[in-house]
Amino acid sequence: MIKRVKSISSLLVAATSVISMVPAMASDTTKLQRLEIKEGTIYQAKSLAWGHFCVEGEINGTEDAFYYIDDKGNYIKLEDASLGDTIDGLYENDKYLLLLDGDDEEWFDTATGKKVDDRDDPAEIDRTLSTTIKRVIRKDDNGLFEKSSYTDNTIQKGAGALPAKSGGTNEFNYPLKESNLIGIREGKLYAIGSDGKYIYGDYDLGSIYVSTTHGGVYVKNTEDTYEIKDKGETYEVKAVLESPLFSITGAENPSIDIYRNLSIWLRKKGDTSGDYDGYENVTDQVELGSKAHHYNMWTDHPIYADDSDDGSLDGTNSSGAGRYLENQKISAGVKPYGKYIRVFQRISQEPSATETYKGIKLPKTVDTYFLADEDGNLYNNSNMRFLIRNNWAISIMDYLTSNPTSITMQKMEYKSDNGYKHVEPGELRTIDNFDVFTPGWGRPRFVKDGDVYEFNPKEDEYTKIFKISSKMNKIDTSVAGQIIAWNEDEGIYSFSGLSLNDYIASKMKKPTATAAAGASATSTTAAGASVQVSTGWVSDQNKSWSYILKDGTKAKGWLNDSGTWYYLKDDGAMAKGWINDKGIWYYLSESGAMKTGWINDNGTWYYCNESGAMLANTTVDGYVLGANGAWVK
Repeated sequence: MIKRVKSISSLLVAATSVISMVPAMASDTTKLQRLEIKEGTIYQAKSLAWGHFCVEGEINGTEDAFYYIDDKGNYIKLEDASLGDTIDGLYENDKYLLLLDGDDEEWFDTATGKKVDDRDDPAEIDRTLSTTIKRVIRKDDNGLFEKSSYTDNTIQKGAGALPAKSGGTNEFNYPLKESNLIGIREGKLYAIGSDGKYIYGDYDLGSIYVSTTHGGVYVKNTEDTYEIKDKGETYEVKAVLESPLFSITGAENPSIDIYRNLSIWLRKKGDTSGDYDGYENVTDQVELGSKAHHYNMWTDHPIYADDSDDGSLDGTNSSGAGRYLENQKISAGVKPYGKYIRVFQRISQEPSATETYKGIKLPKTVDTYFLADEDGNLYNNSNMRFLIRNNWAISIMDYLTSNPTSITMQKMEYKSDNGYKHVEPGELRTIDNFDVFTPGWGRPRFVKDGDVYEFNPKEDEYTKIFKISSKMNKIDTSVAGQIIAWNEDEGIYSFSGLSLNDYIASKMKKPTATAAAGASATSTTAAGASVQVSTGWVSDQNKSWSYILKDGTKAKGWLNDSGTWYYLKDDGAMAKGWINDKGIWYYLSESGAMKTGWINDNGTWYYCNESGAMLANTTVDGYVLGANGAWVK
């Protein structure tokens, strides 16, 4: 089919030339919280998550230093931190904070502020999430990964933490036992939460129909070979997914969105002569989509290789020099971008109950979307550089502009027409005349005249969440409702953010004076008065949670709420930490939810089975557990 190329002007136009449009904003009828102005010269700051921050500056007249601010507002000075380092983030359930100076790492204990020198020594620093995932991979792997990647002390690295709906999602790079068709020997593994749940992200395609001059076939993954028979000949088709250009999860998006390159390869069966085992890259010659709707998705555009591994998305190395690659054999040491099309993959964060590849868990669902409209007309992506946040595209060209005066946004509609899945830009949004902007973790925010606006994707509008000093000229944000703002020249700063416990509490049902019909019960006060209270979760003035049954009494013992087990003590208060029920030990998280699998409690590992019971005097995944349940190192 003849294809036309459309331009996504809102993603390509420079910030200064965008037509001004006013974004939808919710009316403000409530009094906003005004953040306290604190004195201190801040040189850099980072909003980490759930009430945690890190700053470099002169606080309360002290000399320049790094400070970690915990979710209780305590300032912990990072001892002997190298000034000017980049703040990376928190690790191992907020136990350690990492600063970076290029490739040099500085680790700090957040409880004491002391530097942790020997970070690879398990006795010094127990790399909780990485260790947990390695244990699970060691048990599951049946030849996909290099064995050394999960049997030695190497910490597999990736893009780090991704913003996630709950629990956190982290990306790891694991060396493959065998390279793929074009020489990539690294697989992306996503750890969901901290309990060992994971998915492998480089296998599934969903279902893509590939139409060639010899016929068509549905291609479902990157490992199998798919055959097409034509005039007595058999042809083999393979798909190749390259490493993600970026991966992200939105605050309201339970899946992982991956922006990456896809290529299609073809050979005559049995012909392994030439490069790539006889396969030819035919991405520019085939049509993709569904059997009923398939189109040529390739367009000739500059192809660059980032040969410096500096993480840039624009195909340039750290000096800004890009390298153009012809659609020919790729030279050794250069990333093999070749002929490809850009696609979005939306993969579930929930593992499949039945599907694995070489023992490694696969996502429950995977969908691959093309950057084209319903008729296969491509959107010009030769300079498309954007971040996906809750289905919104934000132009990186604008975002990276120093002190931008406007930011272009466009909603990305995920559509499916008779099996043909495509991403289509929707309404243009431009935010201008603001003081400061940040994309945030799935919720873009900007400051205008001292009001902090946060984008609410469910309502498709911006709402005011805080008031800060109009003198603030820099901000950093992370999870919903969290911000740190500062002005270095004025020597002032402000911050606000909920702890994880407070966030969980804000999402749970609160007691009300009068409950809704059918969801209330009568309770008697100490004075003998009858009042109406809500059923379900309620908290008292000490933030202790209880569960009110329909008869108005507090639940006691084990409670299953929407598939999650909680334990209510004799006084009805929700339990946390270790409990002993009828001689069996169980572990309950800070949210009260019963945990299973490997559990790290203050540096000691335990294992609880699927029913939550702690195991002892046994071996799990090759690790010996002692009489007290602790891992015997």
